[in-house]
Formats: sequence, structure tokens, C-alpha cells
Amino acid sequence: MVYNARRDQASQTYFNEQEELIIENNPEIRQAYDYTVQLIQDGVVASYGAWTPEWGAAMNNGDFAVLLSPAWMKGVIMSNAPDAAGKWAIADMPEGAGNWGGSFLTIPKQSKNAEEAYKFIAWLTLPENQLRSFKEYGLFPAIPELYVKEEFVNEVVDPDYFVGNVTNEVYTRAAERVVPKYLGIYFSTVQDEILDALRNVLLNQSDSDREWKEAIDRVKSQLGR
Repeated sequence: MVYNARRDQASQTYFNEQEELIIENNPEIRQAYDYTVQLIQDGVVASYGAWTPEWGAAMNNGDFAVLLSPAWMKGVIMSNAPDAAGKWAIADMPEGAGNWGGSFLTIPKQSKNAEEAYKFIAWLTLPENQLRSFKEYGLFPAIPELYVKEEFVNEVVDPDYFVGNVTNEVYTRAAERVVPKYLGIYFSTVQDEILDALRNVLLNQSDSDREWKEAIDRVKSQLGR
């Protein structure tokens, strides 16, 4: 998660818009990797596997102090850490925001009811319905015009959980600071190899330079098939 956060602050990631691999010529990605390695070597990165019961229990018990995460992780924290109400707070991530995930509504070409499906999607994503989803489920809206509306600014979905109750304000600032980036159709291929390299550094104390080189070699091998 540390690496992902730093990666998303880069001006480019693994590919340019011509689908050319640029990771070796993009110092920002190597800097994100090296920064994560340094935190691992400093002993401040937890080894809990994300989405595991141990990870959820650690949230509840206060076994780690910081979780770099998107707006939708708020619900994950609350459900995993019911005993930690009043102990977690939402704050801005240093040096800029990034984007992690999101929802996409798609109509398959084979659909027999494409027009009706489109009308439903158009209705579902109306500003008033995004605001309703936020109020009822805490889903952060994708429409910037909602960020200045009083009913959004003043609505606190979780009044007793997060310290300070400024989650809307923090997430709004973050959303407005996100810079779109091109990922490429083989983004996951590269991402998986880099994360494997970092896991080896974390769990096996492997040499980080060797892990980086081997990860890049594996990426090139896969892309060349």
C-alpha cells in the first residue's frame, strides 16, 4: 500500500499511451520502489496480508498506525475494527493524492436491453442519487459539483467513529488533487511483478536491487510472448 500510494503520485507509471514499457526510463517508479524498501528496512512496514483476518484484527487492536487508503476503505475499517471507534482519524496523504479503484458501469455489446440499461445507469448516476448513496452507504460521489453542496459538506455518515469528523473535507481535497494517468492494458502484469519483488524484500530480506532487476526481466519476458 505504501508503494501504491507513491506510485500513484508519479506523473507516469509503467506505460505510455503507445503501450510502450517506460518503467526503466521513469525514475519516479524506481523512487517509489526504493522509498518502500527503505521503510521496510527501517522496520516500520507491517507484514500483515491485506484482506486477511489478521489484517482486520490489527486494525481493531491498533497494531499499526497508518493505513494509506482510498475513500471506500473507510467502510472496511469500520467493519473490521468495531472496537476502535474514536481512535481512527482521516488525514491528507503527504505530497499529493492518488486514485485507487472505483466503480464502472458497462453495457455488454450482446445486451438485448441496451437502451433500458443505459437509462438505468443514467438514472443511477444522477447527482441526487449519488448523494443518496453517500448518505445511506457512505459511498463517496464521483461528481465534483456535489462537493460544494451543503447537504454533502455537512453530512457526517459516521459521527462517532472517526476523530474530528472531517472525512468529507479530506476526501474532497484529495479528489480534486488527483491527476489522471494512463495505465495501459498490461498494467497488472508489471504491478504484480513489482509487488512480488517487494514481498521478497519484506518477508525474505532479499536484495532489493536484484529483486528489481529480476522483476523487470520477468515483465519483459511476459510482454515479449
